[in-house]
Amino acid sequence: MFAEPSDDESLSQEVGSNASEVQVEGLEDAFAYLDHLGSFYHCSTDSEAPNPALNIEGVGRIGLPLSERDAKLIFSCASGVPRTQGERMNIDGSSTFSADVLEIGAENVGFENPEWEDFVEGVVSTTVWEALVGSSCAIKPQCELKKLLLYPAGSRSFPCTDETGNAKKTFATVVFILPSAFEGGEVHLSHGGLEGVIDASNDSNLSTSILAWYKDVNHEVKPVLSGYRLALEYDLVYTARRPSLPDTGAAQAALRKVLCEWEEEGLDLRAYLLSGNCDDSTFGNWSKEFKYSDALKVFTLLPIAKDLGFAVFLAKLTYTEDGSADWMGMSRSDWPSDSDSVHNNDNSSSSELSSEPIARRRKEDDLGMWEIYDSWYKLLDFVRLTDGKQLRLGEVSISGDKEVVQDDPFGNEEPTQKIFEGDYNGGPLTFIYERSAIVLYPQEKEIPLLISYKNALWAIREEEFLSLLPLEKAKKIASNGVRELGDADVNNASLQPNAVALANYCVTLQDVDLWNQTFAYSSLGNVGDLLDKALGTFGLASIQPGIESFVKRTTRLKTRLESIQIIFAHVRSSAGPEWVDSMNKLAFSSYSYGALEDIPILVSLSKELPAGLEVFQQNYDTIRTKTPFTLVVTKLPEVVARFSWEGRQTAAVEWLTSIGEEQEWEAIMGDTYGDLQDAIRGTKKFVGSDVQIEKVDDIEPSVPVNASTNISISTCTPPDPVLEIQARTAAGTKRKRADSPDNKGIEVLNLV
Repeated sequence: MFAEPSDDESLSQEVGSNASEVQVEGLEDAFAYLDHLGSFYHCSTDSEAPNPALNIEGVGRIGLPLSERDAKLIFSCASGVPRTQGERMNIDGSSTFSADVLEIGAENVGFENPEWEDFVEGVVSTTVWEALVGSSCAIKPQCELKKLLLYPAGSRSFPCTDETGNAKKTFATVVFILPSAFEGGEVHLSHGGLEGVIDASNDSNLSTSILAWYKDVNHEVKPVLSGYRLALEYDLVYTARRPSLPDTGAAQAALRKVLCEWEEEGLDLRAYLLSGNCDDSTFGNWSKEFKYSDALKVFTLLPIAKDLGFAVFLAKLTYTEDGSADWMGMSRSDWPSDSDSVHNNDNSSSSELSSEPIARRRKEDDLGMWEIYDSWYKLLDFVRLTDGKQLRLGEVSISGDKEVVQDDPFGNEEPTQKIFEGDYNGGPLTFIYERSAIVLYPQEKEIPLLISYKNALWAIREEEFLSLLPLEKAKKIASNGVRELGDADVNNASLQPNAVALANYCVTLQDVDLWNQTFAYSSLGNVGDLLDKALGTFGLASIQPGIESFVKRTTRLKTRLESIQIIFAHVRSSAGPEWVDSMNKLAFSSYSYGALEDIPILVSLSKELPAGLEVFQQNYDTIRTKTPFTLVVTKLPEVVARFSWEGRQTAAVEWLTSIGEEQEWEAIMGDTYGDLQDAIRGTKKFVGSDVQIEKVDDIEPSVPVNASTNISISTCTPPDPVLEIQARTAAGTKRKRADSPDNKGIEVLNLV
């Protein structure tokens, strides 16, 4: 369990360390003071440990597991042996006393089984040494018995550190808890702010537990709840260089010096690689899950970083290499025959060999990187340790920033993953290296720094991340977000949360211009909520430009008209009766995409709206002399004249003349003849009494059935008014009609 020291405690720990005297060049040098391959304590259990055949002076041979009879015999017959009133030194120098624990000196304890001494020597020189020091033992240390301790129910020992015994070069305490049934008696240890708990009561009746810790580790034995806890305590004596725990005082001074000089070095964000590769699920419990040295580095850094205004995270640092593979150490004779093959296992990304002989010859370990094509660094799985908002940073690419990590951070270590997609001749190979890392940066630079690694839209999506920014800076970030939306494919549904967050942020900033720009990039499914929030702040007239931009960005005419109806449902109370008509005209006049499915809608609208696109009801033709086929709607000068008011009058009179004279018109029209005359003069709309044309018959385009349904149509009027709608089966561009006698300024509008 981790307990962060108070500011006073952290400062007191640095007393005696002069930061100005520490020679460091960066985080790597500062953290080097805390490098330690081992841990500050160890615990293991051995059910095969030999019975020592314990013999106590004045008591005799003691059987194991310890019986209650023998335990009481030890207490009653160990005449002359003082009960536990032995003085222990607490970590702060004050005296403490254990209670009700029987302590017997080494001179009164003997072992009749010679295997016990060999067992002790073997355990301390391998298991214990490697756990505490972190490497194998070159010269075997000595292990000297110090005392026997018997804890009855209710007994305990108070927090203390053991005397180092420099005269004997002792550096650690080793305790063997002999087989005896008991409950409780957990050992609590702490060093450098890190804590550990050892519970040896499980299976204590049948096993021997081995406990060890450095002499300067604070420890205590909690009360024994039942039974008897029988222990042998040894001093571990070094015979060469004395092992020791890291110098936290020097590390604190070095870290403070580095962080104070951060600005001078021009640094922003730095990542320091730890020795372990822990899953991000353990980051919240790092003091227990991390290796001792890694946990000590985090603990030592945190109070100093907090004092100097730094944000600290734990994260995963990955380095990826893409290249080609080579089978290392393989001769030509080792290559498989043609009948052999290599395949990928469906459950693994690494290549596996299909036949047993090849599997013996070629393993994943034989794969080497022949050539590297690309490489990059990433940080991911961030967990914040200092005060502040937990940020959803996702993945952060740091490949372009050489100062973020130390040079060659993974050295010559083996990759965490190998992804091979080749065969026995080689092929594509990916190496992925990963380890846990400490990430830190000055808190005051957090917003611009993280936006530089992510983007403005990410910052806006992080709730309250920008809440304390001055208004002008916030608007600048929002403006950058609009630009990022324009550069992105907002039709991608996964990007729509960006548009929603940005639009709502613009409402918070009360910036209607930015809202209008943002709303144009929203999707139909989001417009309702966005409009409801904006109307109360800005009003319909202010957000009308954004609505019009949204309609214009919608490609399909059908979708445009549907959007207008959906939007109207939300603005109905603020919009006048003509609002829908004006928006429909906007949708029609600005339409330029052109899908085959939209042609009936175009024809219907051209009939209903008083616009010159009425030409779509006339002169349809299909050019079949070249592919793709082209649907041509020709607007000849005489057609244009005909659809002017004078042209319509003339056409109406010509048609009536073809029927007969005025007397015949009057006879046919009867009572409505006067209405007919008014209609021809243009003073009154004529409405027939019997036959009404509800709609123009659908046009059957003479294009291939499998042609693309997207058409690009221009609404501009060229000098020589010919409008072509070209049906294509692939994406195309506007072009002039080649077979036009005079195609100057004429656009051919293609299916896309």
